[in-house]
Amino acid sequence: MPNKTTPEDINKILAKRLLAIFAIGILSLFGMLKFGPKIGALFGMISVNRNETINPPQANTPPPVFVEVPKAVNETKVNIKGMSAPKTKIELFVNGPKAGEVITDMSGEFLFTEVALNKGKNTLFAKANDTKSETITIDYDDEDPEIEIESPKDGDKIENLNERIEIVGEISEKATIKINDRVAIQKPDNSFVFLLGAKEGEMEITIKATDLAGNTAEEKLKVTYKRD
Repeated sequence: MPNKTTPEDINKILAKRLLAIFAIGILSLFGMLKFGPKIGALFGMISVNRNETINPPQANTPPPVFVEVPKAVNETKVNIKGMSAPKTKIELFVNGPKAGEVITDMSGEFLFTEVALNKGKNTLFAKANDTKSETITIDYDDEDPEIEIESPKDGDKIENLNERIEIVGEISEKATIKINDRVAIQKPDNSFVFLLGAKEGEMEITIKATDLAGNTAEEKLKVTYKRD
């Protein structure tokens, strides 16, 4: 005959299951108390830093350095180039206000094109983040220099034995001076004295002056030389 389950057997089985459930609950509670804060902190850290980008520490950005900037120009606009750290924002300031900004390329070079200047002296500096370049000046000058020849005068007759003509004059500003394509040295007071080789007969003398901005002026005169 098959075995019959008595009510007493059912009560024993239920008691065992309840005891097992109770034991599992106690163990779960103990585990949560011991490891729960660590697990929570871990998930919290993951949640907080999930979208944050960590940038490596950076040293101070080196100041911008201007390259091949002219001291004077004869045009209202000029290109300004220089060097700084790669991929850095460079701001340019002209006569006080900010004139523009660019980003350096991978080699650290930057270029500002068509920078407007005022007539006369202009001051410029650049900034890369919080670092500032040296301040430079550019003169905008569109006027030709003036040439004054003291001697000889046009039409003079010159007689000497050394086959030289002494040319004396002055330029209104600092300039490069050429006399018949030969360079004459300008003195600190802007005057010059030059000995030009001569041959007997009529000679044409050309004096040319070019200032720092590139403006030029020219004077021509004719003299007659005689070796005597």
